[in-house]
Amino acid sequence: MDEDSEIGIPLDSETFHALVVRYLDKIRSGDELDVEDIVTMTRLWNTMAWSGIDKTDEIYSDYNREFFPDYVRKASTMLGALPSKGMALYAKEYDLFIGGKPHANSQYRLT
Repeated sequence: MDEDSEIGIPLDSETFHALVVRYLDKIRSGDELDVEDIVTMTRLWNTMAWSGIDKTDEIYSDYNREFFPDYVRKASTMLGALPSKGMALYAKEYDLFIGGKPHANSQYRLT
């Protein structure tokens, strides 16, 4: 098993999928998002990008296209994320990377 698949915040696959659907709807409707939403959305995007599951399901591919790059810009602004290693952005206050290498607090571990 890939070492990177063993890190992250545990979350069952059904809840993960429901969150992706929920936030994709919020993106598309232009709903106002708070910092907690942006943290969750970033973790969803990182999880998909680092695991490659955005290529396995149309809803995940859609989320990826909607989140990057527009919401990456919004997330970095809202979270105060600054450039870091590996072409990532890092929000120190939230210990959250946007992109870069897998990081336990920046992604979900699907159970």
